[in-house]
Amino acid sequence: MRGTTALLLVDLDGVKAVNDTYGHGCGDEVLRRVGRLISASIRAGDLALRLGGDEFAVLLQDDMLSEAAVVERAVALRTAIADEPWSELADDLAITASIGLSVADPAAAVASGSLPSAESIYRAADTALYTAKRRRTGIVVSTGAQADPVRATG
Repeated sequence: MRGTTALLLVDLDGVKAVNDTYGHGCGDEVLRRVGRLISASIRAGDLALRLGGDEFAVLLQDDMLSEAAVVERAVALRTAIADEPWSELADDLAITASIGLSVADPAAAVASGSLPSAESIYRAADTALYTAKRRRTGIVVSTGAQADPVRATG
């Protein structure tokens, strides 16, 4: 592992209701717009992809990446999604996202004697995502065994 690695899992809130209320064409356009918003938010070297349905992943890796910077990027992405002019697609349409993230710092891992696997980073972000959805806190950061809520603006 080179540098700090972070994984953001982004899940759109209530997209089934969008499909049921406004139709699948509108739901598909929501997914396309969110994909463009995520693409616009990443840097060269980051990786963004749609996992399926209304869930996306963003993988960040950088020698200078801090947990605070990852949280800041997650807040900015969540805000960009909420602030998109969704009413252009349908009156009263609003889209929000829940984000779970996991940060793996290699210096801390070396100090503890154990480097995290890709699977453990994914599992931690996935657990944080479901905690965010359950608590309705918007963003949750997984720090090892704990999932700590982070209040997001927007």
